[in-house]
Amino acid sequence: MSTNSTRKLATIVFTDIVGFTKLTAENQQKASDLLDIQRTELQPLVESHQGKWVKEVGDGLILTFDTITNAVQCCLKIQEKAGSIDNLSLRIGIHLGEILVKDNDIIGDDVNITARIEPFSAPGGIAVSNKVNDALVRESEFTTKYLGKPKLKGVGQKVEVYCITSHGLPETKLSDVSAKLEKKSNWYIYVVSAAAVVLVAGFIVLNPFGEEAPDDLSIAVLPFVNMSTDKENEYFSDGMTEEILNALAQINTLRVAARTSSFAFKGKNEDIRSIGKKLAVAHVLEGSVRKFGEDIRITAQLIRVSDGYHLWSDTYDRKFKEIFKVQEEISNAIASQMKIKLFGEDIVKRRGITEHPEALDLYMQGRFLWNQNQERAVLRSIKYFEKALEKDPQYALAESAIADAFYSLGIIRRWTVSNDERSIIFQESEDHAHKALSIEPQLGEAYAVLGVLYGGNQISSHWKDDKKTAEEYFKKAINLSPKYTPAYLWYSNMLSPGSKDRREEAEVMFNKALAIDPLSASVNMRGGELYNIGFKDYEKALSFFDKAFELDPYLVYGSVNYEYTSLLEQCFQWERAEKSWNYAYQTDSTFFGTLWGMTSHYIERGLNDKANKYLKKITDIYLKDGENSPGIIDIYFIMAVNALVNRDYKSMILTLEKMYEKQPCQTWFGLDYAYGMKHLGRIESAEGNLNQWQEECHKNPSDGTGHPMSPDELVEYEYFHQVSINILENEFESRAAFEKMIHEFSIIENNQLIHRGGITYFGHNVGIGTTSPINIFINTLMGEYDTAFETIETMINRYESPKYITVHPIFDPVKDNLKFIELKQKMNLN
Repeated sequence: MSTNSTRKLATIVFTDIVGFTKLTAENQQKASDLLDIQRTELQPLVESHQGKWVKEVGDGLILTFDTITNAVQCCLKIQEKAGSIDNLSLRIGIHLGEILVKDNDIIGDDVNITARIEPFSAPGGIAVSNKVNDALVRESEFTTKYLGKPKLKGVGQKVEVYCITSHGLPETKLSDVSAKLEKKSNWYIYVVSAAAVVLVAGFIVLNPFGEEAPDDLSIAVLPFVNMSTDKENEYFSDGMTEEILNALAQINTLRVAARTSSFAFKGKNEDIRSIGKKLAVAHVLEGSVRKFGEDIRITAQLIRVSDGYHLWSDTYDRKFKEIFKVQEEISNAIASQMKIKLFGEDIVKRRGITEHPEALDLYMQGRFLWNQNQERAVLRSIKYFEKALEKDPQYALAESAIADAFYSLGIIRRWTVSNDERSIIFQESEDHAHKALSIEPQLGEAYAVLGVLYGGNQISSHWKDDKKTAEEYFKKAINLSPKYTPAYLWYSNMLSPGSKDRREEAEVMFNKALAIDPLSASVNMRGGELYNIGFKDYEKALSFFDKAFELDPYLVYGSVNYEYTSLLEQCFQWERAEKSWNYAYQTDSTFFGTLWGMTSHYIERGLNDKANKYLKKITDIYLKDGENSPGIIDIYFIMAVNALVNRDYKSMILTLEKMYEKQPCQTWFGLDYAYGMKHLGRIESAEGNLNQWQEECHKNPSDGTGHPMSPDELVEYEYFHQVSINILENEFESRAAFEKMIHEFSIIENNQLIHRGGITYFGHNVGIGTTSPINIFINTLMGEYDTAFETIETMINRYESPKYITVHPIFDPVKDNLKFIELKQKMNLN
């Protein structure tokens, strides 16, 4: 038998059968059969929720799960199943903590704590610890009730017990519980820390003041105020804040509010209690930094959130070269003033750091610029990281920061450089990530950026698309740096376009990031993307996007704003969308995504003069290299749409033919090409061209980004090709022929062969379900307007109405139809 042991964080579950002792005394065979039934019925539920059936202890079970979500969802299913089985009335307790896995068993204080929580469950109910409750209260579907603090001897950590009162679960009656609760006490645990890069110890302190905080082992480090006369030294105050915060985050038992959530309060004069409530922390560390030449002054003060009491403060005047010594002095001073009790076994030394003051200073300047997420600032950040490496070639975090910066640059330049140029940028990112790992093989930040590079997103898949390797990198990153938010966000983004199970995993990763960093604009932005594309919960998506832009209005720069504003349009909030586009335009009047989005916006609203204005800016700026211009397919796309809605069929045909030459595997535009050529009386020529492009597509089946088409996508293409030919040949005059075509397309959908997130032109991001927009298109061509209107109305009610529907020429015969006017009004397109 193996004697290897592994220490890990897990969600632990204990169950117990109510009345089992009595049942055994009355009928031993029946009791034994009940245990067999419990194993047969419940073990598959545990496995389906990625749990581990650790062991059976008498009539009880010990289970473990990697996530709180999986554990709680599994326990809900267990209680549901147990309710249908005679005599299987269960109490369940759940706790999150560290376990030692040895010889297929688990041991540790947290295992014992879980066993002590389970008796507080009502029969058929679920009791949870405060650590589990903290995760549940962020989910609107859960409600819980506080029961108290269980009486636990020899346990150093704070433990509170709650019961889940939602999902039809019974509430615990304390009068029926034999286990004891502690009496209220005036002594509480507080954690204090003010160390930076070299922090290697942590501490707790007993404090006889005030009321109990929501989570004593929690702290937020607010942005230190720059008191220097030179505003350019703001990088230093921000950097000091970030270094202290990162050091504190290495303490396993201390929950530290993440950087972006803490920095959401930068420059705001908000009450400490309000900040503590929003960040769910018991303590706040704030201070100021003054840097003048080689001299620095650092002040720091620790404040208790519950009553605003200043627990400690001090001022340090030093030379800059003594920066690391100052940090150590601050740590020692807090220990001395607060009578710190060391718990060094809970400390993990931060990896990849430097001991060179000048290298740290340059790194902080680079991070300050990188956090601005704009092209010019990101390019400058790389220079500072490179200078930091000149001072300390073994500075692994600086190498990893360069990898981050090049990846950001590749995303920012989505529309402004060619695939080949972007590939060079992404290769730079990968190279620096590997350099970082050659210096520090356990650097989670470097594994995270490798994960996103290999994940093959919409912008980088032409370069690399190896999701299996990417997933391995993400898991390493999370294991090594469990509080590094980007790892969860990037992992979530990779998972979300997949199957239902993968999307649910994506949601789990997102919720972990949200728990770490609730006031991060990037995290909330990811929520918007996930619920928009992954779950099509458009209202929830908008709520996350709105929060992201409230936290950071400068997210207006880039593809994030494009997706957000497009969603506003999809929800028919045209005025808000127009304001968003205009704000983006004021920020950068040359950004491709903004100009393209504004052109599309005004096309859809029928404001042709404005659409032409912004389309001209696109062609003036981005067609300088002619057919070799970056983003040429996207430019041809919007030019063709604009020509179509202006009934300029000749221009549309010329543009589409150029588009087909670049990318012959077109789908929806095949229908418009056939429609336009038929209108011009060039049916034979159109059919010949479509068939020629079909042959070229088969020779090089590519989606235009250099990414090969899958067999499923080729089936989709073949269907659209056939529909385009049928339009030319009037094959839809027969109702039976039309219904046969729709039926064939439905089969394709049912097999989920169309899997690329929906149609982006006539069908508006509708994913599986594109039968509806093609149904509209063909019904309209056949003159079956009532059927088309019925389908349109259904899609409007789902916020999935076909794009450009009110300006497409196929609806010219019904533009004065009262039902069509009513549909336009529903879309706020009066």
